[in-house]
Amino acid sequence: MDPNKIWSTEKQHPEPLPGFNLFTIRELLAMADTPVRFEEVEQLGASIEVQFVWNCHIADDACRPEVKVRRIDTLFGDHAFGYSFKSAEYVSEDERYQYQINGLRFFLRTVGKANRLSVMKLVMKASTSATLLTVAPLVADFIMLQVFSRSKKYFARKYEISPDFSEYMEKLEAKKKEQQKQPGLQEEDDQATLERDREWLSRLEEHN
Repeated sequence: MDPNKIWSTEKQHPEPLPGFNLFTIRELLAMADTPVRFEEVEQLGASIEVQFVWNCHIADDACRPEVKVRRIDTLFGDHAFGYSFKSAEYVSEDERYQYQINGLRFFLRTVGKANRLSVMKLVMKASTSATLLTVAPLVADFIMLQVFSRSKKYFARKYEISPDFSEYMEKLEAKKKEQQKQPGLQEEDDQATLERDREWLSRLEEHN
């Protein structure tokens, strides 16, 4: 994503800084998943893993890791508590000194991941989600209506069947057609009435 990007605890703090890149043994033991007291491991020792976990956005210049601590010598069973080793120092062919050393051993690891926003993937996920949102109701209805044993009850609650209005609609269309013809018929009737009035007036004038 950016091969030149580097995050480090020494970038802004080149010198050791308490709580940032400098910890005492007691602080590290207290940060474990199950806090450990120094007095508990002072004699037998212990193996401690310290992880610096980075979770950074590629656009950020500054990123601070999360420190995770765990005790790992207890993971191998009750017989493996503590940390110790032996070494020998030969002083002659028939003599040697054997040293048994107990103490704390710290294993330091740094792991992490970087992330950034991908516009192409964002558009693809948004379009896919929108498509699934439209398909999901259709699939749910099909399963409820065709697969489930109580599909009739679901049908009755989802759909409301209206009466058949086909005959009423046919009558309504016929009535509209008749109403469209009405103005022409009324005009003819008015014309006939005027003709009769004219004839009556002409007869009345002749009689006078």
